[in-house]
Amino acid sequence: PEALSEGVRDLETDDVVDLVEDLEGEQKETILDALEDADRFAVEQSLSFPEDSAGRLMQRNAVSAPEDGTVGQMIDHLRDNDDLPEQFYHVILLTPAMAPVANVTLGRLLSSSRETPMRDIVEEVFFPIPVTDPGEDVAYAFNQYHLISAPVVDEAGRLVGVITIDDAMIVLDEENEEDLL
Repeated sequence: PEALSEGVRDLETDDVVDLVEDLEGEQKETILDALEDADRFAVEQSLSFPEDSAGRLMQRNAVSAPEDGTVGQMIDHLRDNDDLPEQFYHVILLTPAMAPVANVTLGRLLSSSRETPMRDIVEEVFFPIPVTDPGEDVAYAFNQYHLISAPVVDEAGRLVGVITIDDAMIVLDEENEEDLL
C-alpha cells in the first residue's frame, strides 16, 4: 500500500483518472485516499464528467498567466514555482475572469525580451475545448489544427485544465483501432 500511495502521488491527475475509472469500492478508495486533498478533489471532479469526454482527458495542473503580464514576470513566476506540471508546452493567458484567451509557446517565451508583453507573442491558432466535448472531437481538433496542447473550459468559459497532445493521440489511436476492427 505504501508503494502504491507513493506511485499514485507522482502521477498527473489525468493518469490517476485513467487508473481509477474502472475500479470499484475499496480499490478505488485506497487510491483516492493516497492523494493530497487538492488532487483527490481534481480526480473526483474529472470522474464526474462523461466517460470519453475532454473532462476525463485533461490534466488539472495548467500553466497560466494574466493576459496583461510581461515575459520577465512569467519567467520569474516559472522559476519560483515548485508546482509545475512535469511536461507543458504553453502558457495559457487568462482574463481576470479566468477565461483563456491565447497560448504562448515556451520557445517564444524564452526567446523574447523580458519587457515584451505576453500578448505580443501569442500563437495564431488558439482552440479552447469545452469540458464536455467527446474525446473523438478533441482528437480531431488536435489533428486538424496541429495542436500541441489546448485549454479546457467549463460552461462559463473558465479554465479548468489542459489537454496535451499525448492524451489526444491515445484517443486517436483508440479511434483508429476501433475503425479497423
